[in-house]
Amino acid sequence: MDVKNFLKDSKNKEEYSSSCEKVIVPYHFDYYDDDNIKYFDQRKHKKNDQITIVKSAIRIEIEGKQIALDPRLDSVAAEIEKSKYILGLEDDWDDFGAIVPSKDIYNRAVWLLINYATFILEQHKIAIKAPEINPGKNGSIDLEWRNNFELLINISNTTHFHASYYGETKDQGSNAIEGFLKAPDVNEDLAYWMRKLA
Repeated sequence: MDVKNFLKDSKNKEEYSSSCEKVIVPYHFDYYDDDNIKYFDQRKHKKNDQITIVKSAIRIEIEGKQIALDPRLDSVAAEIEKSKYILGLEDDWDDFGAIVPSKDIYNRAVWLLINYATFILEQHKIAIKAPEINPGKNGSIDLEWRNNFELLINISNTTHFHASYYGETKDQGSNAIEGFLKAPDVNEDLAYWMRKLA
C-alpha cells in the first residue's frame, strides 16, 4: 500500500489515525514497509519525538513513556521487560555489598541497546538477538551476548555517560573488538561488528 498517497485523502487519514496511537519511536526508522509498520526519517524527526505509529509495533514502557519497536526486535523487547526487576533491587542485593544501579544508569543501558538494535536493523537489515541485561556489583549495567560471538558492554556508574565494550569469537579472541563509548550515539564500527550477534 502506498501510505503517503492513501493519507492524502482526508477521510482515509481520519480513519487511519483512529487506529493509531501516539508513542515514542527510535530515531533511525525512515520508511513504510508492506507489513504496515511505520518508520521515520531521522533527518525529519528528532529522537523521542511524539509521532504516530500503527499498532503492529511492539510497545514497551521506559521512563513512563511508550516506546515502539519493530516486531523483528521482539527478543530485545522481551529482555528489556524482563530486566525491569533491576529497578526494584536494593543495595547489597547479592549479599556481598553490591551497589544497586540507579534508574538513570539502567535507562542509559536500555536506550543504548534500543539504539544499536534499531540502527543495525535499519542499516544492515539484521535483527540482532537480545543480550542478557544484568546489574554489576558497582552499580553498573552489563549487556552481554553469549553465542558463537560474545560481546560485553558495561555501562558505568558515572555522572556522565561512559561505557566500555569487548567482543570476540569463541575461537580464542579471533576478530576481537574493544573500546569505550563516551556518548549514547551509535558507534558505527561497533554496530558493524554487532551484526554477528544475529
